[in-house]
Amino acid sequence: MRTLSVLLAALFLSACAALGIPQQQQSFTQVSKVAVVSLLDKQLQILHFGTTTFHNQKREVDVSDWQLDQVVETQAQQLIQADTSLTLVKPASEDDRQKFGQLQQNFWTGERRYANQEAGIQALAQQAQADLIVLIAPAELKDVFFGTNELISGYGIYQRSFLNSRSAINFLAIELRLIDAKTGKQIASVERYASIPRENRDWLELEPLTFSEENQKLTQKQLQKMLPDTLKQGLTELQLIH
Repeated sequence: MRTLSVLLAALFLSACAALGIPQQQQSFTQVSKVAVVSLLDKQLQILHFGTTTFHNQKREVDVSDWQLDQVVETQAQQLIQADTSLTLVKPASEDDRQKFGQLQQNFWTGERRYANQEAGIQALAQQAQADLIVLIAPAELKDVFFGTNELISGYGIYQRSFLNSRSAINFLAIELRLIDAKTGKQIASVERYASIPRENRDWLELEPLTFSEENQKLTQKQLQKMLPDTLKQGLTELQLIH
């Protein structure tokens, strides 16, 4: 896997050669423009795993009004801007995000890619004149929270009941991918996750599911609370920030 420093060095040297300007007069900021795009699903996951598989349920709640993608992009951009000399370019629009299509998984390899990922990257690269793209997507992880055999992805509420005990968390599981905007090839990727315990009074009964406005606001607030540190960890591991 190539590191960011290798890519920046290659971009740096090629720009110097093309422009005929001495290398010592060049700056990485002139050839290292970064675009950030968040493709987190607009559906909040509500997971409930009980004592047996017969007690397991999964629901989705539309939270488009949270504008989570814009929140994620803004926070990632602020982290990059505060701790690097890289240049941030035009933020992604809703049209840019839609160009990527749906997240799909290859049955044979398990690889997770967006249906129109290459086209989405090309469009964003051309529009923003970016050298690098940071793509933020839902991760799919083995249950790192309660240790079940289930797969956890994206963000939401996770309730676990076993006999007479029960626990619940708000969770976040994301993947950050660093992509060469010129070639569309992935340079590196990292998965990060976080959780915050939910109070017992906020337990959701699934039959019927009642997700009050107050509970939604609390969930949104706690999700946004998890984002800065989670994004910082991922961007640091990608070597975009220190």
